[in-house]
Amino acid sequence: INTPLSVGDGTVILETDGSLSVNSLITASEVVVEAGRATQPVTVDADRLTFSVLDAGQHLVINEANSVTLGSGSVNGGNVTINAGSNLVLDGLINDVQDVTLSVGSGLANRPGSGLEVAGNLFLSGPSIDLGSQDGDTMNFGSLRISTTGTAKVSEDGDMSLAGPTSAAGLILAASGTISDANASVGVSGDAQLTAASVSV
Repeated sequence: INTPLSVGDGTVILETDGSLSVNSLITASEVVVEAGRATQPVTVDADRLTFSVLDAGQHLVINEANSVTLGSGSVNGGNVTINAGSNLVLDGLINDVQDVTLSVGSGLANRPGSGLEVAGNLFLSGPSIDLGSQDGDTMNFGSLRISTTGTAKVSEDGDMSLAGPTSAAGLILAASGTISDANASVGVSGDAQLTAASVSV
């Protein structure tokens, strides 16, 4: 797709068993990405986004111009990077992924019943982060890294391992298992509150 595409309040479905190449902005109420692989960052201005990548080992990059609600997503064990200009709200289940980067210009949050299953590292970046504190949600990641100028509040169902440099003005972490830092650099300029069965940071 080499020209801008706008359907207003409609839905755009980008579906191919092969390679998806999007070189222009797609504007729609909802964008659905279903591809074997994505060779270019997908740039959208959508209210809602869902994605599925079939080929193993891919890295899907999605750039959202404004705020977006993130529905279901999977990439067959590959990596996902989503950059949102404003808010990003997780509303479905993201699974079958290795590493995930979620970067926002404003707030990052999730809704009740949503889920994030990350086998590798989850990197969260933005001025306001609140993930995993909703009723019925499921949060599991191999390791966690955070970068925020504000307060990050993250809860995990199981053990939480901080990996890589983590920085925040305020940090509120909770885990049903343990919290450890895996030799990570953790810098908090304000208050830190860590709640778990055991804490080693």
